[in-house]
Amino acid sequence: QQAMIFPGSGLFKHPGEWIVAAEYVRTSRLFARTAATIDPAWLEELGKGLCTYTWSDPHWEKKRGEVVAREQVSLFGLVIVADRTVGYGRINKREAGEIFLRSALVKGEVERPFPFMEHNQALMDELADLEDKTRTRDILVTEEEIFQFYQKRIEHDFSDIRSFAKYLKDKNDDLFLRMTLDDLQSTTPDEETLASFPDHLDMGGVKLKLEYDFQPGEEKDGVTIKVPAASAASVVDAPMERLVPGLFKEKIEALIKALPKKQRKKLLPASHRADVISREMTDSGRPLFFELSRFVKKRFKVDIPASAWSDREIDQYLKMGISVRDSRDREIAFSRDRSLLRRFSSEKHPGDSLEQARKQYEKEEISQWDFGEIETPVRIQESEDLTWEFFYGLSDEGGNVALRLYRSRAAALAAHKKGVAALYSLCYQQDISALRKDIRSSRQLKASATLFGPWETFTAALFQCLLTDLFAVNVTNRQMFYDHADRTMPLLYNKGAGFIQNVTALCQGYETTLSIFQRLSLKNQDRHQVMVLLEQLQREVAALVPENFADIYTPERIAKLPLYLKGIGIRAERGAVEPARDEKKQQLVDPYKKKFDHLLQTLDASSTGEKAEMVETFFWMIEEYKVSLFAQELKTSIKISPKRLDAMYREIMAMV
Repeated sequence: QQAMIFPGSGLFKHPGEWIVAAEYVRTSRLFARTAATIDPAWLEELGKGLCTYTWSDPHWEKKRGEVVAREQVSLFGLVIVADRTVGYGRINKREAGEIFLRSALVKGEVERPFPFMEHNQALMDELADLEDKTRTRDILVTEEEIFQFYQKRIEHDFSDIRSFAKYLKDKNDDLFLRMTLDDLQSTTPDEETLASFPDHLDMGGVKLKLEYDFQPGEEKDGVTIKVPAASAASVVDAPMERLVPGLFKEKIEALIKALPKKQRKKLLPASHRADVISREMTDSGRPLFFELSRFVKKRFKVDIPASAWSDREIDQYLKMGISVRDSRDREIAFSRDRSLLRRFSSEKHPGDSLEQARKQYEKEEISQWDFGEIETPVRIQESEDLTWEFFYGLSDEGGNVALRLYRSRAAALAAHKKGVAALYSLCYQQDISALRKDIRSSRQLKASATLFGPWETFTAALFQCLLTDLFAVNVTNRQMFYDHADRTMPLLYNKGAGFIQNVTALCQGYETTLSIFQRLSLKNQDRHQVMVLLEQLQREVAALVPENFADIYTPERIAKLPLYLKGIGIRAERGAVEPARDEKKQQLVDPYKKKFDHLLQTLDASSTGEKAEMVETFFWMIEEYKVSLFAQELKTSIKISPKRLDAMYREIMAMV
């Protein structure tokens, strides 16, 4: 039964969290009298044998160097110490000793490893390298077997580093804890297998180191060749296609399985054919696909054109990783595409020259244009016959702006535009802050933007979109910088208001289109063809206006999006009435969607920026074409027809 402090007590109005009372008196209710506040920290000492102790979560603490547990102390059912960390060795010596062995010694979770641990780890690393090479996990013994090794040789249960260190000191040496390969090796690969995974590869007279990693799904899973940047020009890359002998059969089998069905069925069973090819096909130094076609025609009487082979769909570890290194063996670039070598083959890498140039020419913490004209390239002569070219650009560094040197003109320009926008934010802080405030305080925008994520994130993206559009420009001197400001600042308010209006229209159009989908879905639940159409259109809307649209579109593009949304809404309404007619029109669009997908596949790291822009233009032409087919009354913003689409496709296909 609960007791109340007696009203006459000095603690009645201001009791402590813990109190002790000398007596209880029952009148109208139960009162505690002669009461005093007590610190619960006193109770453990006062209660002594009356306290109950419980422990939980025994574990190894690396920093403390000890096995510890969480201790709880109770007195008459009241918890007086809730979560105290204590050494676990005095509580359960045997269990603490096992935790010490598993965590400190087996897993190596110590601040400073003992010499025997370093010795054992070196052997384990050696065996782990063998596992990475052979892509197995059965060479190194398990952690449980390593634990048993230590448990048999250490006579006592230790729970902390200090006592274990003293134990080793008293032993005079740690040889009894040093493992051998026999202790650690579960299976032993034969010499032939090991020889098929060499440590080096001869690349046109240049002997290069190979590194292996067995981490499926990770970027560097498989075998990687380390190429010094200065040697890139002398490396013959054809041997890379064959990987190493230990993976060659597996790669051939994967290539066979990746063939088009018409050719693939001629080389089944793939495993048997791959075994024959890997054993009998000699290395002539020619491209692998050429050699494969030549060999299978001669050996199996099967005609497969070299163009039919492709390594696009095979596992990444079956393609050689290329790591280009600087003079200090630091990685400059990594790729499985051999074009990476060509990037470095026509030039040496600047290495230390770039670092020295940066120290001499770069400028930190810029807050105004006080550094003269940006003139590029900056030429640094390293020797009589070698001159490096570097390119200036401003850099946005999160609230600060710096002038940096870049290795390429394209990288410098991309960074420079962002840096210029950041510098305008610093120089015209009040005006640009007002622009940000206008966006964040827009009621009409806030009312219709709930579908595009958190308000703060959404408005920040909108502000950055407009800031980039207005101020991410390529100006190279003080006069150009302030001339652009003089032209743009007077328009800032109107530009911001127009942008907010366009984004609001987009948000409202998005919401209206979703409402149309919802209404038509409820009305046509029993009409499968209509429901399939609505699901397709919903996916198109989600792709056209993703949540991060402000990050990927310019204000000019955002202004055009409501037209496409309205067109999709009209299409949904008409398609629900005549789905068969809609499907016929869609058949006119499908060939161009396939052509667009093909164009995307042709884009790679070697493609020009011009080609990428043309592919994007082709996408928006398809959107305009849809408007012309499904919502003619809206009118398109450009002249569009199948003839124009075909002409654009042919033009892009001719580009590099």
